[in-house]
Amino acid sequence: MDIGRCLVKQQELFELLCFYFYMCCQPQGKTIWPQQWAWDLKDPNMCYPWMITSSEKDNEHDIFFEKTYKEKKPQLAGLKNLQLLVGKMPKVRTMANWAAKGKDADGVSVLHREMVKLYPKNGLMLPVVRWLYTSNRAHFRRLRKDEMLKQVDSEYQYVLMTGSMDKETRFQELKRETAFAREVMTKWNLTKVDASLRTAYGKRKNEVMFLICDQSTLWMAKSRLAVATEAVRAAVKKLAEDTSRDDIDSRVVKTAIDILKKSLDSVVKTVFDVFKAQAQALTAAGKPPAVNHRVKSTAQSATGIGSKGSFFAWHGSQVARWHLMIRTGLRNLSGTKLQAFGVAYVVFEREAREF
Repeated sequence: MDIGRCLVKQQELFELLCFYFYMCCQPQGKTIWPQQWAWDLKDPNMCYPWMITSSEKDNEHDIFFEKTYKEKKPQLAGLKNLQLLVGKMPKVRTMANWAAKGKDADGVSVLHREMVKLYPKNGLMLPVVRWLYTSNRAHFRRLRKDEMLKQVDSEYQYVLMTGSMDKETRFQELKRETAFAREVMTKWNLTKVDASLRTAYGKRKNEVMFLICDQSTLWMAKSRLAVATEAVRAAVKKLAEDTSRDDIDSRVVKTAIDILKKSLDSVVKTVFDVFKAQAQALTAAGKPPAVNHRVKSTAQSATGIGSKGSFFAWHGSQVARWHLMIRTGLRNLSGTKLQAFGVAYVVFEREAREF
């Protein structure tokens, strides 16, 4: 496998893989590799490059030590060396430029020569990059412009496929509904919507509090979007009954606004019924959500994505975990059918992409 050619042709994929690996190696990744329970880094689910060693025997700068492994201890020394190594890793475009130069006058690979120069202590930087690429089994690609989520103000969007076509179809339906709902949210009477939500919350707090939290920023954003989406669904259903016209899309937003003007409290009631059913499903599965300090603080500090601030990306996993997630897959651990789709749309902010 020619790693140089792959670097030149697939820079965007390398950017993703290197960025997530870099974050996994940082201090915020301490919940994974350095923990006592995670001592078995040979476990494929740990996604650690344990098999990569320097040519020098018993090199103190190696990233994995067999003696430590046999003692069933965390690889603290190896992880520290790995952190130092990734800290010296250049930008992907720089590696691609070196790869494009081929070999120097002495017949040595420019890519290999420069990577060794950056971290000569163990010479493992290029082997680690090669491992990142060859060990990836995720269906990961950048979205075309016509596929991008218009609700998100970033041109760096990717998709990680982890589910069936049925789930992907459902996701596309939800994406379409959300697009209509966000437009509704720019045209409705926000004061009346919020008043209706607060009234419903006051009456049904015990049914939904531990699911959607305590009237926080995230609670309000989720509830508003749910109301707008429910109004859109009602509008589509109503328009579908009118067989005299077929231009449904052009009338969805206006019809949804009319429904909210006439039956706002009814729409809010339907939304809270759904919230209640979700809470019951989680409780029945033996995994009732709880309003602990972490959930509450995250919800209180949640900020919207996009110019209108109503689109939230809140997956609950640190970016340091994504190195493992893209290799082991997204799993529905709720014990319910509440996971409605099987893809992860990943958005890179411009700063994060500069790896």
